[in-house]
Amino acid sequence: MEELPKKLTERGIKVIEGAVDKAEYYSVKEAAEILGVTTKTVRNRIEGKVLLAVFHDVGPGQSQYLIPKSSVNIPTTITKDVVALSRAISVPELIQSIKGQIREEFAAEFSAIKEGQEELKAGQARLESVIKERDEKLMETVRNIQALKERSSFWSRFWHK
Repeated sequence: MEELPKKLTERGIKVIEGAVDKAEYYSVKEAAEILGVTTKTVRNRIEGKVLLAVFHDVGPGQSQYLIPKSSVNIPTTITKDVVALSRAISVPELIQSIKGQIREEFAAEFSAIKEGQEELKAGQARLESVIKERDEKLMETVRNIQALKERSSFWSRFWHK
């Protein structure tokens, strides 16, 4: 039985012996119910170091994994990526981490929006320039037409008499 604690320690799972305050831990079954998964999934997450746990070794036939309540209450996903927790994290640390992630994402979005806004302003300026040029050409054409009308009306008085 001494071989099991050694293997668990090598895998990064803390082994504790003796009395434990059960109010601070969930059993595998309780954690599975809270997380909405099977007990096998909880054990797999413990083995894969996705879920923090300790091995409580009371004696032969009386050992079990205990999952700290703080570990079950901490979401393992902050963004789209799964983050494996190698240690317990406090709620203030988690809040700071989430705030930092949100700030980074908003900063990137804001930067993209600002770039888009600058492109729109440049496009608007080009469009206003084209419209102004077109209006000037249109007014020149109107003036030319009016001048032609005036010339033709002057000579038409003499031709029709």
